[in-house]
Amino acid sequence: MTKAISISNPIISKIYDYGVLAKFKLTSFIIMSAAAGYGIAFQGSLNTFKFFSLLVGGFLITASSNAINQILERNFDVLMDRTANRPLASERMSLMEAMVAAGFAGVGGVMVLWFYCNNIAGILGALALLSYAFIYTPMKRISPISVWVGAIPGALPPMIGVVAATGRLDALAWVMFGIQFLWQFPHYWAIAW
Repeated sequence: MTKAISISNPIISKIYDYGVLAKFKLTSFIIMSAAAGYGIAFQGSLNTFKFFSLLVGGFLITASSNAINQILERNFDVLMDRTANRPLASERMSLMEAMVAAGFAGVGGVMVLWFYCNNIAGILGALALLSYAFIYTPMKRISPISVWVGAIPGALPPMIGVVAATGRLDALAWVMFGIQFLWQFPHYWAIAW
């Protein structure tokens, strides 16, 4: 059984729950792939504001995707030891609170990418969020084809990084997408094993 975390300070407890809702550690790793795409693609001197905007926008979109995943799977999460202590499953957070947080994070993340990187990055960020939360998440319970579907939003972060740096959906962006797309399969299979 999953060990419940006991935090006596209510503010720290709430921050912890938001971190769990966003899957903070996983989200941080995902935005590293966007940063790698940006780092490979940018030329000249680093635009630190745009780079920081990519990280913030990507973090918010990924956090929103993870929160929506938990919103949609809250009734299943209670049944598994690994997920039973999540804030929604354990009822430490209300459904409305999680929905508001996911909505603000998702819209905010897309807007940050759109306005501070470029509109293509914003569109790709929205595509990542929508395809992960509303196509992959429900599909994974009904079909093994979901692995292929889930590989698409999983492969978008490095592509978004390239697009944020160059402003174009060029061959490098597609190569970065392809590498990350193919990497998803051994990743999923290792988790399943």
